Amino acid sequence: MIGRDTTTILVTGVGDTVGQALVKAARQMALPFRLVGTDRDKFSVGLRWVDAGFIVPHCSDRAVYLAKLRRICGGEGVQLVLPGSEKELQVLSEHAEVLLRETGAVVVCSPPQVLRVAMDKWETCRFLENAGLRFPRYARSDNPEQVERLMEMAGFPLIAKPVRGTGARGMFMVESRDDLAQARRSRAEMVLQEYLLPEAEEYSVEVYTLKNGQQAGSLCYRRDQLIAGDTYNACVMPHPAAEAEARAVAAALHTTGPCNVQLRVTARGPVTFEVNPRFSGGVSMRAHFGYNEVEMAVRDLVLNEPVPEPRTSFGRARRFWGEMYFSDNGTSGSAERAKAERTPAHAPEPAIQILRTRDAAEWNAVLSKTRQHDFHHLPQYHRMAEQLGQGTARFFVYSENGYTIALPLLLRPVDPNEPDGWQDATSVYGYAGPVASDDSLPDSFVQTFQEALRAELSRARVVSVFSRLHPLIPQQGMLAGVGDCVENGQTISIDLTLPDEEQRAHYNKSCRTSLRKLHEAGFVCIHDREKRHLEEFVEVYLETMRRAGAHDSYFFDRAYFEMLTRELGEVSHLFVVLKDADVAAATICTSCAGIVQDHLGGTRDAFLKFSPDRLVVDTERMWAKENGARVFHLGGGVGAKQDSIFQYKAGFSHRRHFFRTWRWILQPDVYEELCAEEARWNTANGLQPVSAGYFPPYRCPTAPIEREEDFTTASAAQVVGKDGCVDE
Repeated sequence: MIGRDTTTILVTGVGDTVGQALVKAARQMALPFRLVGTDRDKFSVGLRWVDAGFIVPHCSDRAVYLAKLRRICGGEGVQLVLPGSEKELQVLSEHAEVLLRETGAVVVCSPPQVLRVAMDKWETCRFLENAGLRFPRYARSDNPEQVERLMEMAGFPLIAKPVRGTGARGMFMVESRDDLAQARRSRAEMVLQEYLLPEAEEYSVEVYTLKNGQQAGSLCYRRDQLIAGDTYNACVMPHPAAEAEARAVAAALHTTGPCNVQLRVTARGPVTFEVNPRFSGGVSMRAHFGYNEVEMAVRDLVLNEPVPEPRTSFGRARRFWGEMYFSDNGTSGSAERAKAERTPAHAPEPAIQILRTRDAAEWNAVLSKTRQHDFHHLPQYHRMAEQLGQGTARFFVYSENGYTIALPLLLRPVDPNEPDGWQDATSVYGYAGPVASDDSLPDSFVQTFQEALRAELSRARVVSVFSRLHPLIPQQGMLAGVGDCVENGQTISIDLTLPDEEQRAHYNKSCRTSLRKLHEAGFVCIHDREKRHLEEFVEVYLETMRRAGAHDSYFFDRAYFEMLTRELGEVSHLFVVLKDADVAAATICTSCAGIVQDHLGGTRDAFLKFSPDRLVVDTERMWAKENGARVFHLGGGVGAKQDSIFQYKAGFSHRRHFFRTWRWILQPDVYEELCAEEARWNTANGLQPVSAGYFPPYRCPTAPIEREEDFTTASAAQVVGKDGCVDE
C-alpha cells in the first residue's frame, strides 16, 4: 500500500550510469518514495532495482517515445521525472510543459535554451566569455585566423573537442601542427581549447537551483582518476574559489535543478571548461556526502516545502564494478537481485588502464616493454584509422606483479545513428592482437587480464570483438577461453638472421631467373628515403588495384598515403623499381621492432611481364638485414588463401606461419538479435552476404541474390593488399 505522502519517481534511462546513480541517490533519501524505471534494453540492470520497470522505444522516435512515457506516468501516478540519459533529457526538456499538463509529472531539467548553450562547446565558451566568467581560450578548427590567434596566446598543447559531443567522446590532444591538420580534417565540427594546467587541479562542482531561483549550496570534489571522462576516484573537499565560480556559472546560465560544472584551478584562478545542466553520474556519491539532489527535487517540486541547507561531509569516493545474473528466461529473480544490490567489501574487479591515441608517449612506453610488437600496434597507425572513420582507438593495458598484457582495438557504434548504443570492436588493417611483457605468463595473470578486459568492454556496451592476430607473435595463450581463435591460412617470411647466401638459396628457380633478367635489362631498385616518387607510387598502386578488381575501400588516394608516411615517419619506407626514368613497380614497407613488413605496393601494367616486384622484395630484404631486422614478413594470399599471390610470395622462402583471427561474442542475446535483424533486412531487399565466414555476420557486405557473378567477385576481392589478411 502506498502512503498518501509517498512520492512516485520515474527514472528514465535507468540502465545508464546516470540512471543507476539516480536510483542509488533516491535510496539514500529520508523520505517515503516509490521508484519507476524505464529503459530500452530489457536486460537493463536498473530495471531490476526499481519497483516497476518498463521497456520504452528509443527517444529518437519522439512521438512513440513520448506516448509511451505519458501512459506510464498516468498509469503509475508519477509525480517526478528524473532524466537519466542525455538524449532523453533533450526530448523531455522540450516537452516538459506538455507532460506536466497531461499527467501532472514534473520533469527535473533546465529549459531548452539552457541545454542548447551547454551542449554546444563553442557556445559554452562564448557564453562564459560574454558573461565575464573565466573561460579556456578557444577557436573553431575551421577558422584559420582564430586558430593562429589561439596558438599565439596558448601554444601547444591544445584540446580538440567535437562542438556537439557527449563526455570525452571524440576528444584528442593537439600537440603539433600535424595534429591541428587532423582537427581540420575531422568530419565533425571541432572547437580547440587551451590545455588548462595543472592536471591535478581538476574539480567537479554541483550546484542545485530551486524553483524560486535560489541555489541550495554546492558540493565540490577533486577528480583524481578519470576513465573515459567519468570520475573513478574522487576526493570530496571544500574549495571556496571553485565553488564560487561554479555558482556564478549556474546563475549566469539560469539553470533549473541540477548543474554540474567542471573546472581546473589554474594560475588565473578556477577556469570552467565544461557545463552540464543535468544530473551527472556523481549524483549518488554526492548523496552519500550529504548533497542529495533527488531529495532536493522531491521537497522543492513535489512536497512544496523549504529545502534545508545541505549538511555535507567530506572524504573519498571510489567506483568499482558489479554484476547481475540472469536465468535462462531473462529474469533476474530474487536471489540474483540480492546479489546485484549487495555491495561487496572485498575482491574488487581488476583495474585496466585505457589509453587513447592522444596518449602516444604512454602508449609507446608500454610497447617498448613488450617482447615483440609491430607497426600495427603503434598509436600513430591507430590515429590514422580514427581519421579515416574506422573507429575510436583504445589501448587496453593490464599490469600486475611486473607482467603486462596490452591490446589495441577500434570501437565503433553498431548503429551510427545511435553513438551511445551498442558497439563492437575490431582491429586495424593488418596484423594486431595482444602483446605482452614476457614470453611465459602465469595462468592467474592471464585470467585476471581477461576478467578486466571483459568488464571494460561490457561497460562500453561492446557486443562482439574481431581482431586479426599477428602471425609472428604468440598470442593464443593470452586469449584462451575468451572467444575463438580461428586459423585462416598461412603467411610467409624470410629469416633475416640467416647468412645472405642461405636466404637467396631459398628463392625458387623462377624468382632467381627473374632477378637475373631484371638486372640484365637495366632495372634498378632504389630506397627512396625522401619519398620523392610517392605520386608515382600512388598511380602504380591504383593501377594494380584496378587490375586485381579490388574492393572500393582499397582505392586509397594520395592524401591517404601522405597521411600514412607522415604518421609512421621513419617506420615507413618507399622502394621503387626504375627502368630508365619510368617507375615499373613500387612498395611501401615498414620497419618496426625488428620486423619488416611488405605493406602496400604494385606493378605497372606495362612492366608486368618482367615481374619487377621481385626486385623490390630482394632489395628490401638486403636493406632490412643490413639495418638489423630479424624477419621480413611478406604476408599471405588474398583472404589468406593459397592463391597465385601466395604462390608468388612462396618463391622467396619456405618459412610459414599460421594466420589467425580472434572472434569473441560478449553479448550473445544482442548478437543473435543483430544477426537476425540483418538477415530479415537482406531477405526483404533481395540481398545475400558475400561471405559465409564473415564476422560479425551483421556487418557482412551484401550483393543482390540474382547477380551471382557480382557475389563471386565481391567475395574474392574483400581484401587486396600485400599483407594478404582476411577481412572481418
